[in-house]
Amino acid sequence: MIRIRVDDVLLVNPNTGSMKISLRNRSYFDYFQEADKLFAQYNIPCILAILAEGIDVYPEWVEYIKKNKHRFII
Repeated sequence: MIRIRVDDVLLVNPNTGSMKISLRNRSYFDYFQEADKLFAQYNIPCILAILAEGIDVYPEWVEYIKKNKHRFII
């Protein structure tokens, strides 16, 4: 079985240079949703490393994860 690990979900301050560049045109959440659609298409479960500091900051992520919790290992 293949499992993909996604680190730093709900990251509040993406402060690395490469993250700042990648976030210019789209949000980190947009990238996450795009990747998750691909994982769902091929039925690949995803392991999430969730940062609790972002729970209040990203309510749309929290709702998305709750809605799709059957797909994630947290």
